[in-house]
Amino acid sequence: PLMEFFSMSPDEIAGIMEDAGGDASTMDLEDEQWYEASAGLTTVRALRQYAAEHPDDLPDVESDLAEFEVVLKSAEAHGVKWHVAVDY
Repeated sequence: PLMEFFSMSPDEIAGIMEDAGGDASTMDLEDEQWYEASAGLTTVRALRQYAAEHPDDLPDVESDLAEFEVVLKSAEAHGVKWHVAVDY
């Protein structure tokens, strides 16, 4: 799953928790993780193949997965690591 590549910095997590009325000061937050683009490409390509073979299981995801693949190919070509993040 793409969420296997999800990561946020401890500061980002603390900020989100504070915005929600929580307190992250007592939590042991992991450092932000970065992954090789090739690992993401493997996952995205497998998801694209599955989506093509099972269009009813993953409707309307092809264009998003195609965009992921373009970005990850560029990242791989430039030796840039990546992770999935959520912009709040």
